[in-house]
Amino acid sequence: MASSLTKIDQHQPLCNAISTLHADIIQTQILTRLDGQTLAAAASTSSVLRSLSLQEKLWRQICNSTWPSTNQPSVQTLISSFPAAHRSFFSDSFPVLNCQVRPSYTLQFDHSLLLTTELISAVDIHYKNNLILSKVVETETVTWLVPVSSF
Repeated sequence: MASSLTKIDQHQPLCNAISTLHADIIQTQILTRLDGQTLAAAASTSSVLRSLSLQEKLWRQICNSTWPSTNQPSVQTLISSFPAAHRSFFSDSFPVLNCQVRPSYTLQFDHSLLLTTELISAVDIHYKNNLILSKVVETETVTWLVPVSSF
């Protein structure tokens, strides 16, 4: 006979069951084991999971394991300039996960912001789930002499 403490009431919604766990357990033992797509899906299931999944450290770990080149300091600095840092970077890389409604109006954009003195190219190549190349190349753009192949 199963103990009533170990049995989840069949009439109790799962979202209520997960919210009975301490937030530290969810953050350190559950959310850290998810890949980015699964974390994004879990975050959409309840307000508790959404608030717990907004941690920058969690998304940095996911990005670093998905793309090792994001560990490089210049890439870290660039990603930290995104509105939600690593979460934004991941969401922009998998746009189907981004369910935000886009504004229907056009934004006034200052094209002078497009001028940059440096391009950062980050490449991570995997073959059969094994990383075979992770490289970051920084190219200065002031002279506009971009090499044909940096990799």
